[in-house]
Formats: sequence, structure tokens, C-alpha cells
Amino acid sequence: MKKSLTEAGIKPIQAEAIALSIHNAAARLENETVTREILSLTLEAMEARIGSKFAAVDAKFAEINALIAETKNSVSLSAANLETSISKSANGLIVKFAGMLTGFLTIVILLAKFTTAFQFG
Repeated sequence: MKKSLTEAGIKPIQAEAIALSIHNAAARLENETVTREILSLTLEAMEARIGSKFAAVDAKFAEINALIAETKNSVSLSAANLETSISKSANGLIVKFAGMLTGFLTIVILLAKFTTAFQFG
């Protein structure tokens, strides 16, 4: 390159300086290309890490949603069991109360018959 520059009428020192400038510019361009490739690879690696982090977060949210659904089902079953238990207890109390009322009325009727039998007897 220096030879063609000197043949074109440029002084050898200037030709050397031009050749060095062109060489330096090419080296900077190559460095920029390498830097861009490194940045691109770094960016891809960061995107992959972020993607895996989002996947991990999504997995945790799925676990949380599953636990919430399980808890809702458990609470629903507990509420249904409690309602059934209360219903059975209430029915049992009504039956006991009815039995006691029937027994009380039977005693009252027997007492009334007994006292009536003594009055007219």
C-alpha cells in the first residue's frame, strides 16, 4: 500500500502515516465487531437467564394457585361437613325434644286420668 501511495506522489513518511491510519481503523473496526458479538452473546445469555427466572416464577405461581385451589376445596368440604353435622345435631335435638314433649304430655294425661278417677271413683 505504501508503494502505491509513493508512486502516486505522496511522500514516504505520509504514506507510512496513511497506511498506519488505515491499519488502525481496520483494527478498531475489528475490535468493534468483536465487541458487538460479545455484547450480543451477553445479551442472549441475559435473556436466557431472565427467561429461566420468569419460568421459575411462573412455576411458583402455579404452585401457589394449586395450594389456593386445594385450600378452597378443603374449606368447602369442611363447611359442608360442618353443615351436615349441625343439621344432624339439630335433627337429633328436635327428635329428643319431641320425645320429651310426648313423654311429658303422656304423664300429664295419665295424671289427669288418675286424678279424674279419684274424683269420680
